[in-house]
Amino acid sequence: MPVAPSKRRRLVIEIVIVLAVFPLPYVVNALAVLIQAMVHEGIPGRYSMAIPAHVGLSFLIDLLLALEPLVGAGLVVFLLWISEEGGTRSIGLDWSDPRQDLALVLPVFLLGFLLPQIGVEYLLVGLHVHGITLAAQNLPTYYAVVAMVSAVTAGVVEEIVVLGFLVRRLEQCGCRPVAVVVICVLVRISYHLYYGWGVLAILAWALASVLLYRRYRRLWPFIAVHVLWDVGSLLVTFFGVTPLLIEMVVLAPSTFVFWLMWRDRLHRRAALSQTSGRWRRGS
Repeated sequence: MPVAPSKRRRLVIEIVIVLAVFPLPYVVNALAVLIQAMVHEGIPGRYSMAIPAHVGLSFLIDLLLALEPLVGAGLVVFLLWISEEGGTRSIGLDWSDPRQDLALVLPVFLLGFLLPQIGVEYLLVGLHVHGITLAAQNLPTYYAVVAMVSAVTAGVVEEIVVLGFLVRRLEQCGCRPVAVVVICVLVRISYHLYYGWGVLAILAWALASVLLYRRYRRLWPFIAVHVLWDVGSLLVTFFGVTPLLIEMVVLAPSTFVFWLMWRDRLHRRAALSQTSGRWRRGS
């Protein structure tokens, strides 16, 4: 269905404004870090504190910086609310089907995160292609809290802005499915460029995520898995705790619900087959 030029113009303006809030500042930072790494052959550690000798103030500044991307998610929620599209329901960010959301956590984790990223990482290792490795970090203890907050913030903001909102607005602009996928993938990898060649694993994850989201149109599973993935990685970094325990806590109920849904579907198919067979014999 053709889109009116005035509506398309409004949608494009919304996209530009939202992406300028997030992730544009992080794209600039990623490019700066990438250039720095190429010049110095590695990423040097950051300063231990934002303001030396002021732990409390440094912690507050780092915490605010970790929470700052939520402005982008808040802007998306506001724009969806005033657009009379049903609010966040239009991007699958509602509680209308919690059972399906829980069931989708497992396939999203396996198909959208684990297999694409691990598969590409093993491929890069086999081809002797290495990404950029972070240098040893001299960080204060409080930064573990800031990192956890950043992990949760990233999972919420990235999926709301770069997946739900961007897919929705591009489709409303009349973009073809291929264009929607390509643009969303490019935006996703743009602020991960500091990984160097390691960004190819992000590319695989971004591609799988967009395809899965366009299939199911539910956003909560992507947010949950993204937070799970990032927090699990940080637990290894800061505490040496395997993320497997957290993943089991989240995936166990998801696996059970996923199994129940498929069992019900199989039972319905068997009942339909029996009904169809009796109908044929009766006719």
